[in-house]
Amino acid sequence: KDIAQHSLLFNGGAYPLRLVNIRQIALEKNYKFYVSALSVLDTVLSGQRPNEKPSKNDLSCIDAILKKEKKNLSVYVQNLYEYFTIYVKRIVLNFYWFNEYFAPLKGVLVRSDVDNMPMVSALLGYF
Repeated sequence: KDIAQHSLLFNGGAYPLRLVNIRQIALEKNYKFYVSALSVLDTVLSGQRPNEKPSKNDLSCIDAILKKEKKNLSVYVQNLYEYFTIYVKRIVLNFYWFNEYFAPLKGVLVRSDVDNMPMVSALLGYF
């Protein structure tokens, strides 16, 4: 007789769980670069103070993901971003933190020619 074993892992706490990396062992793929960038993007969109200054790689990856430059993105990364966008319920841009940590994203999320002006049409297009 077949008996299916079900396992459940529960994590909880005061703060949301943050993924650091996703690996596909069988395919020898490492998605840390993209997971890190999406984590930074989540911080930007939530208006929270970042724990550290994002890397240039994070910022360039965010730019590529938002502009959907598919030639550089695998299907898995495109799907990961689509899954991410499903759970974006609201966008809060804290311009103090944005200008301090995420200024290279001007022209992507906020206008580069006007201080503290979100690019609403672009934001709606991304999400």
